[in-house]
Amino acid sequence: ASPPPALHRLGLVFMAAAPHGLDNLDYEAEEASILTATRNLGLDLAVEESGTLELLSACVAREKPDAIQISCHGTLHPRPGLMLENDIGDLDYVEASKLVARLAAQHPRLLFLSACETAKADPVLSSLARSLVLAGTPAVLGWAAPVRDREATLFAAQLFQHLTSGEDLTHALAYARLELAQHNQLAPDGSHDWHLARLFLNPTGGGALATAGGPGNTAPLIARTG
Repeated sequence: ASPPPALHRLGLVFMAAAPHGLDNLDYEAEEASILTATRNLGLDLAVEESGTLELLSACVAREKPDAIQISCHGTLHPRPGLMLENDIGDLDYVEASKLVARLAAQHPRLLFLSACETAKADPVLSSLARSLVLAGTPAVLGWAAPVRDREATLFAAQLFQHLTSGEDLTHALAYARLELAQHNQLAPDGSHDWHLARLFLNPTGGGALATAGGPGNTAPLIARTG
């Protein structure tokens, strides 16, 4: 059974990575869209601006959030990994073992890998999402193929709007996918990538993550809404 929701309102640590030489993602728009979507609901948001796994791990250990979102480029081949930054902004290709060592041990209720192919099925390779769940992370959300930046931004805003409202994680995912599918600002017939969001759960994953309208986290979070 899923554990009960935390008594406080939802806490989220958000980090984007943009290594030198790769196409830049509009992570500032993604961060702003989450803040806008949860403005009247109450969300404790900490933004880690380094793009590095080491400082993200330190931020998570300090803030103890309910959810973590990493927005960056990702790939399944030749090995599943995230394209994060090193301390001078160059590419640091982070595979599952490093993520397990740095983040899975923190046991966030949700780890959202907002990067292409992080939940893609493969006959030989285990996706990052599946590997992290097998390593003990209760819930990991990823994308099953390349996804457009605008669609990933809209999906994240809808997802955290529902989670901040105290909804069950699986329900929040379903409604975020539905709303993305019907979003006519993307195309006359809505999103074409709405179905690519994939959620992996271990036996203790899922459920509501936090309490809507609950008190704020006592940690010194960088930004607060509500």
